Amino acid sequence: MAGVIRPERIIGTWAHAHEEDTPGHTVFRRGGPLPPSRGRRMLEFLPDGELREGGPGPDDRRRWQAGSWTADGQRLILRLPGRADEVLDVTDFGADRMVVQRE
Repeated sequence: MAGVIRPERIIGTWAHAHEEDTPGHTVFRRGGPLPPSRGRRMLEFLPDGELREGGPGPDDRRRWQAGSWTADGQRLILRLPGRADEVLDVTDFGADRMVVQRE
């Protein structure tokens, strides 16, 4: 269990490292070098509660969407326009690796 997530430790860009996923968990790595991958989800957490989510557009170039985020204990709540709130239940958290439970 990750315990309480301090918001200042989340700040930065996290990339979905699908190579490390397990059947019950999704793994994100802090913006460091990851092998090239088509469709890698990116989450950029800014200090003022702003969120930017990146993913592939129709022409494979990365598209960014702005939203907001908050931390609540070991959960991150992501709010993006036109979508229901997304809750990430963080089960493991380190300086460069974040593991969230899959629904």
